[in-house]
Amino acid sequence: MIQSLLRNREAVHFFCLNNSDLEQDTLTEEDWIELQAAVRILQPFLRSTLALEGQAPNLWEVIPEVDYLAGIYRLVISLTMSYLWI
Repeated sequence: MIQSLLRNREAVHFFCLNNSDLEQDTLTEEDWIELQAAVRILQPFLRSTLALEGQAPNLWEVIPEVDYLAGIYRLVISLTMSYLWI
């Protein structure tokens, strides 16, 4: 859903500006950057979900995916902490 929002950024912006009830809800440039970052962070989780969906996966398929996602999670936390402390 976030990807759809990003693809339709101009339409969303125009819609919010032309509806007085939503004028204060218009996304800032920083908001759009954060949404792009969220998509990049969530992409590996989508990939793993799609890889394991369908029939019940075997343990030998799940363990590498969990390890991969744990690595992504650690990387994101590390980068976030570095960013917050700069």
